[in-house]
Amino acid sequence: MKYLILKRAFKNFGDYLIFERAINILKKEMNNFEYELFDGSKSIPDAMVNKYDAFIIPGGPGITKKAYPKVYPLNKNIFKQNKPIYFIGGGSNVYFLNEKYILDKKTKDFLLYCNKFSPIGCRDVYTVNLLQENGITATMNGCPAWYDYDFFGKRIEDDYKIKKIMLSVPGKEMFFDQFIDLVGKFVEFQKFEIHISFNHGIEIEVFKKLYNKISSMNVISHDMSGGTSKSYIYDEMDLHVGYRVHTNIYFLSHRKPSILIAEDSRGKGLLDTFNGVGVIGYDYNSRFKYKLNNILKKILRNNKMKISSYRNINEYIKSEINLLVNGNYHKFNDIFEKMENYYENNMRLFVKNIDKRG
Repeated sequence: MKYLILKRAFKNFGDYLIFERAINILKKEMNNFEYELFDGSKSIPDAMVNKYDAFIIPGGPGITKKAYPKVYPLNKNIFKQNKPIYFIGGGSNVYFLNEKYILDKKTKDFLLYCNKFSPIGCRDVYTVNLLQENGITATMNGCPAWYDYDFFGKRIEDDYKIKKIMLSVPGKEMFFDQFIDLVGKFVEFQKFEIHISFNHGIEIEVFKKLYNKISSMNVISHDMSGGTSKSYIYDEMDLHVGYRVHTNIYFLSHRKPSILIAEDSRGKGLLDTFNGVGVIGYDYNSRFKYKLNNILKKILRNNKMKISSYRNINEYIKSEINLLVNGNYHKFNDIFEKMENYYENNMRLFVKNIDKRG
């Protein structure tokens, strides 16, 4: 069988990690796996539709209200020729977590088409539930990035020491003040060497401003964008704390502790799936609270007062780090066990079934 893999890794470290590990899984679990890569943000030419037997979309938070054709501008000839499309570890990107999320008709019809061949493979329980509530058959794979075969069976030992901490920056500007405050608390503590990771890079204007604000805070910053070639920097760290879901996943996949601060359903879904170590970084889960918050901001700004959009997470982070410093790693070893079980009982079988169907 010949497969076309739709690649959507352009800048962000996490997107490259998903893609590379998805390819590793497919190579390992499928027989006679022939494939070519294609830019998933573009429509597939007719000649390539005719050439390939099936199409695979690995990972990413592309399951949105307008996923088709906005995120996945797929050539309509795929549907006319009744060729299979498979999602492996697809995820959502929802901010108002308590609201019912309704897919538009084109997206729903697209996913129902995919259901003719397979359930939609999802990376977290939040996305599975979201799809099921919209009448789409979905199943858990876990994110392809969870699975690094070199670390299967490994666990954190009781004598593990934390000396270097990587703090990953938020993807959303509304969390920047919270992040700066968190960095300040770590620097004040003066117990660890503090590093900062920019998964989307430092040159993007909004991140350059953040970089300039923290550059005088006795931290070491790293531009992690453009691929996974700099992952050795993560390998030199002992703990991750921060917002980037796939920095969190990279550490967990290498059997290192990681505390996640969730910006939306991408982080929330991961925490729910593993009963993971982390916290939601903001206080409002509904559109009503969001609008009310913005109204209050405007009122108080006129009175030279401030209202915060985010949650004070410092005490939670402090308590979790105290547990780790005292050798309490059982939460993470439980997560590692769940990751490996998901591989054997979900991801592996899902890919094997794709191989059987073709």
